[in-house]
Amino acid sequence: QAVGELLSERSAHGPFNSIDDLCLRIDRRTVSRKVVDSLVKAGACDSFGIPRQRLSFIADDITAGWERGAESELQRSFFDAFDTAATALSPTRAKLDAVGEWDVPTRLAFEKEMLGFYVSGHPLDAIAPVWRALSTADARQTGFQPEQADDAGDTAEFFAEQRRVVMGGLVTATDWRKSRKGTSY
Repeated sequence: QAVGELLSERSAHGPFNSIDDLCLRIDRRTVSRKVVDSLVKAGACDSFGIPRQRLSFIADDITAGWERGAESELQRSFFDAFDTAATALSPTRAKLDAVGEWDVPTRLAFEKEMLGFYVSGHPLDAIAPVWRALSTADARQTGFQPEQADDAGDTAEFFAEQRRVVMGGLVTATDWRKSRKGTSY
């Protein structure tokens, strides 16, 4: 429903020009505060040219008024649109100019949380040259494709070759358990 509302508003009245424009034009009953926050965290508002962390603060302040049923401190009234660029910003909004972008791990974590995958990079990008220099194989080049195995014999045959390779990866979760004897594994 929320995506449909955003798409119909954009097709009817043109692209959104800013986070303020987006928040003022959408139907608050359909597009919730959480949806706006998710759009910012996923990078959908990057075209506004404002760092995501600052956008998050601005969107949070604008949408806070939705729950109270009033305008927030940062929202501009109809008459503020006629002010000059220097006077249109509230003092609180002007303080946000010092807020930069989230650090790379935070930005990537939000992308992964919102979308299920990374968009603007990968957590291993910083160490990719070292990783590639130390690795002797790529998982895509090992030759084994589980979906193509006809039976367990194909799998056993593949691993019976005893090839020694060095590969790298990213551990995303661990599961520690104890045996009946009390040893951890």
